Amino acid sequence: MKFYLDGKQITIPRRLYADCFDPKFGDGYVTLKFGQGFQSVIVSMSGSDGAGGYQAIWRLRKDGRHRRTIIPGG
Repeated sequence: MKFYLDGKQITIPRRLYADCFDPKFGDGYVTLKFGQGFQSVIVSMSGSDGAGGYQAIWRLRKDGRHRRTIIPGG
């Protein structure tokens, strides 16, 4: 997973996405939204892990302090 903001590549630790299996990339399954002041991007993605669906939400920050939330059943 690569993330660029203002033309600069921001490192995303592999642990934030390596366990997100079978992502769905069709319409409505992935959304992107800029955070306040364009200092972050919020990415939402649906997927499944064989036992059920999930939604992953990442807040990717310009300063590299990223967060991830997993919602079962998404």
